Amino acid sequence: MRVLILMGGYWPGHEATGPNQSLRQMCQAMCGTHEFLVLARDRPFGAAAPSAPSGSWIDQGFAKVRYTPVSATGPRDLRQVLRTTPSDVVWMNGFHDREFTLPTLLMRRLGLVPRAPAILSARGELAVGALGLKSPRKTAYQAVARGLRLLRDVWLHAASEEEAADISARAPAARGVFLARNVRRLVDPPLSRQLDAAPDDPLRIVVVGRIARVKNIDFAIRTLAHVKRAVALEIVGPVEETDYWRSCQSLIAQLPPHVRVRLVGAIPNAEIPERVAAADLFFSPTLGENFGHAIFEALSCAVPALISNRTPWKGLEAKTAGWDLPLGDPRLFAERIDALARLPATERLKWRAGARRVAERFVSGSDAVAATARMLEAAVAGAGERRTA
Repeated sequence: MRVLILMGGYWPGHEATGPNQSLRQMCQAMCGTHEFLVLARDRPFGAAAPSAPSGSWIDQGFAKVRYTPVSATGPRDLRQVLRTTPSDVVWMNGFHDREFTLPTLLMRRLGLVPRAPAILSARGELAVGALGLKSPRKTAYQAVARGLRLLRDVWLHAASEEEAADISARAPAARGVFLARNVRRLVDPPLSRQLDAAPDDPLRIVVVGRIARVKNIDFAIRTLAHVKRAVALEIVGPVEETDYWRSCQSLIAQLPPHVRVRLVGAIPNAEIPERVAAADLFFSPTLGENFGHAIFEALSCAVPALISNRTPWKGLEAKTAGWDLPLGDPRLFAERIDALARLPATERLKWRAGARRVAERFVSGSDAVAATARMLEAAVAGAGERRTA
């Protein structure tokens, strides 16, 4: 089976981010029975120069990748690839993606490209928190999708039960909904400083992710204003929304002296596990995640997670792996931070072990590869209505 994947964010040097690692690991696990072709941007957002040559397919072993320039009118090669590259399935990524998803849906509707069986991964964009950001544009987008029936022959893909419910409640009418979890492998936890911290050393907290409103980093900073113990927060990730980061900086300036915050910024993806493993706590008060790749990677690195309850990762406290709390009162999060900070290093190791167990159980109990294969086969066959792969 030949699968054409439209994944704009898979530009050169960006392959190790969470969604792209999931894509890569899926292709590696299934390339013996499926042929994968990936069309992606040739550079990061806002970059003037390309990071790779465009216009030809590059064989990466597990998939062939083609990079394309993206202008205000969309990806240069998108229509050509859709018209001249035979595929059994076209797989789009990002429900509100304006660069690859929307042009593809419009060209299919207008008969400008073949209407091969199609899957669209929502990528968490139909969660309540995500829809609340830039809501006028998203409302208009969905009105167009409904009015033109852009999804009438497109299957929607959810990576969790929560996302499947979001899709069923809020997406325009589509062919059906598949549930197939993301394919992920365990990260080997790097050696980290677990017992070398002095009793008076600050608790080391790390936030990993792009600096954007949906990640709710301002809530993390507001939380630290209520923390009584000494803490040191590192924020790892690119500044995607400059105005939002300025507002975060204003909050940081008002924090008490026992709280330190440092923006690390974007770092090579290969360095992220080591940076995370060196922390005592991973913090993500996200407004919504369909999976939570950074959360999985933190747990895989044996770091307990303090997260919102808007992700599939639930019941962490009962598993001695962290906490998943409702957003609203940052003091609830601050109390958990202080509680962890009071523990001696030997007791914190129990939380590290619990975090690693959660990641191990997720991987050992996952049927993600088989479910993905079933989803692709069902899309080609046109079988079923609203269903789970």
